[in-house]
Amino acid sequence: MNFEVQHEDGDSARILLGIFEVLGGYSRPLVSSSSSYYSELCNMVSTSSPLSSFAYEMMRSLNLLTLPIELIPLIVRGASLRELYNLTRTCSQLYHLGRTSRQFWMYASDQDDLPLPTGHTIETVPVDQLIYLAARAISISDAMNQPVMKPKRSFVYASKFYGQTINMLGLPGNSWYIEHIKNTSRIRIKRAESGWNYIYLDLGISKTVHAFKLLFPDERKGPAPPIILNRQEIALSDRPFDLTLDDEILLAATSNRRNVRLANYVQKLGFILRFPDRLASSRGFWISSLSINKQIRKIIIRTANAPTESPESGRLIHKFHIANIPLDLLDSDDSPDVSQSSEIDWSERELEVTHAFDVPVWPSPNIVQLPRHLPTGAVHLADFNLSEEDTLEDITTTHLGSLFLCEDRLLAFHVRDLDSSGVDHFARSAGGASIVTGTYFRDSSKIVDLTILNAARTRVRSCHLTPPVARGEPYGIEAFNSLHGRMFIKSYRTSDDETSNGEVYYAVQY
Repeated sequence: MNFEVQHEDGDSARILLGIFEVLGGYSRPLVSSSSSYYSELCNMVSTSSPLSSFAYEMMRSLNLLTLPIELIPLIVRGASLRELYNLTRTCSQLYHLGRTSRQFWMYASDQDDLPLPTGHTIETVPVDQLIYLAARAISISDAMNQPVMKPKRSFVYASKFYGQTINMLGLPGNSWYIEHIKNTSRIRIKRAESGWNYIYLDLGISKTVHAFKLLFPDERKGPAPPIILNRQEIALSDRPFDLTLDDEILLAATSNRRNVRLANYVQKLGFILRFPDRLASSRGFWISSLSINKQIRKIIIRTANAPTESPESGRLIHKFHIANIPLDLLDSDDSPDVSQSSEIDWSERELEVTHAFDVPVWPSPNIVQLPRHLPTGAVHLADFNLSEEDTLEDITTTHLGSLFLCEDRLLAFHVRDLDSSGVDHFARSAGGASIVTGTYFRDSSKIVDLTILNAARTRVRSCHLTPPVARGEPYGIEAFNSLHGRMFIKSYRTSDDETSNGEVYYAVQY
């Protein structure tokens, strides 16, 4: 085909030539010395083949290239990962920008879908990796849209045999996990990846709380263990529950799950925060979850207790308590002293609860539908399920809600409903993994339906898959990581030799 392309900029001319090719040989000459070429492209895109979306990105790139390169990340702010990735494929200049500019990807509307490696955020991952992570995110999204997801590969990453108990805890990114063999002090960090089976970091810790800062290796460069940058032992008088730990703050429920431990282990200052007696004296009262929001200096505590009118019914009343963080707990610029144990100076005081919210029974006039745009200044506190009225019928719908704080007032919204009949529901955590509540063994011949809730963007994704397990071999799903397209399953193998019986753990990559 012959093309007549006129433009002072050789690169732009080559881009226009590429558009002709993408659109399947649109053979009319195109004169691009004025803005008329842009409207010409619009007409081409509107009447073109299935590749018109890609051609649209090319068309948009022509306008972008007339601007200073430093303005482009500002202009594409809010675009999706797919749109940004398509832009990088239109010409060498935008490809180079995608390889070298972190800001180009920072404000993608769905940047929390990037499958970041363990130990990294979008601010710390090597900038040249971002374009490949975006491509991977698109590939995983497309795979989840298939009628049945097809695995790329699967491998065994752990096993335990008759009489052996191994506790495993996935780390953010679900590439690395913590392995603890019960009744031993052997605690290791290992990677769930083929070829890394014998690579691990032995933490060698005792039965107290330890804060570690780790440097994870570049997984592209071959097997290597993480490195401990610093560690600190935190002595507690009793076993903590639902523990949260960051660079300075420890938050946990006490051993009886009726009070809160909150400490700044940098300052070695801690508080045991008691609920008012009128609350803690309720029958069956216990703390079910804890979180902290430093932005608004609040602790978010979820409690459960049996109803006073029918304590034997098995129902639980759930309530959120929003309490102040003690003023002097976050006001230190000191660096942690990692050379010695943290002998925290503990004192007791009553929780300063500022707001409370009873999770209502569905339907409730106190819950309205989540608006398209949240009020200015609204801060997300927690998510919850609304319980149904007592009924003899099977409950087939799960009602999801979210709690916000705005201008010193609690706002509760109904987010969406999920069909609960015969479907496994997963709530995606910040690390990307969705843990199954109560693993059970399944028939390996049946398709599994999964529903994943991304609470950060109130988005639900569904997918269908058949794990690569031998027919007739029972298996259970441990977790599904929608960020990294990875599922963790365990199968139970039996043989005539009882000592050879045990569970085998697989990672399945999609």
